[in-house]
Amino acid sequence: MRAVVELNRAELVTICAVVSAATIMGVEPAANPSEHAQLLQQGEASLRQRNLAQSDHDGMLMIARDTLALVATCAYPQRSLILHHLPSNGALLQAFGHKHADSVVFHEVLNPDAQRLQALGSLEDLARHVLDWCGYAGVAQTPLRFHIQSTVLAAARSLIERSEEQAALQALADSGVSAQAASVFIDMLSQNHTTSIFNAVVYQGQQVLSREYTLLQADDQALLMTQTNIEQDLYQLETTSRERLVSLLLQSLA
Repeated sequence: MRAVVELNRAELVTICAVVSAATIMGVEPAANPSEHAQLLQQGEASLRQRNLAQSDHDGMLMIARDTLALVATCAYPQRSLILHHLPSNGALLQAFGHKHADSVVFHEVLNPDAQRLQALGSLEDLARHVLDWCGYAGVAQTPLRFHIQSTVLAAARSLIERSEEQAALQALADSGVSAQAASVFIDMLSQNHTTSIFNAVVYQGQQVLSREYTLLQADDQALLMTQTNIEQDLYQLETTSRERLVSLLLQSLA
């Protein structure tokens, strides 16, 4: 399979039509039949110009095999990893990982009209690739773990954003968070930090199983946040390693 290809929206809409898919994640579908027809016309012309498409003996549009396989994997995934990454003081970045049969594809949204699709060897390659994509090298840290309700978490973050660190420290302490954990958490959010959200999705017939992880990073600190109790709206935050996060993503995609 061709290792990597960049495609614009019209090209992707055209290839989706060839594989009988409405669209793929990250690609805005046409708003109406008129726009769809226009995109198909533009996409076909562009694909032909780039030698990514040609006509068969019946005049039907044929897409280059490797490019077709990349898009088809994104259109009909059995496993997906949906990624959102917010750099400090930056615009939200979005990407996806998809697996169908033996095909694994990393799909990065470069901008609203440009997408990059890259073939990878395995889900493990995908898990490691997405950690590189969000800039997580993994660092040695003192083990730390605490639980917190989302309402307390939101209140603490709001206080930190207003530079009311002492009030945030008290709010966390009142909810049972240790002084050490609260100090680390407040220190991270008081400085430039990044937020990466990993949503692992497994499709089982009509059933969709989903597991979400949020990684907070600041300098040499990183905290992984997962929901541990839906009814109590309880979250766990803990230090983690690169290998453990890879393992968690693989388990969630198994």
